[in-house]
Amino acid sequence: MKNWFRRMQEGGYYLMKKREEQARLRQKLGLPTSFDPSRPSSSELAPTLIG
Repeated sequence: MKNWFRRMQEGGYYLMKKREEQARLRQKLGLPTSFDPSRPSSSELAPTLIG
């Protein structure tokens, strides 16, 4: 059980780091840091950043 919990924590940490990395990348490209579907530019570029 303890192992599972640690794995969950590490997974969450990994996701957080990845999200942080994406936000930094978007800032560098001059995109909004939060995903905004109403803006066509962000929704067009989002798949390339996420994938």
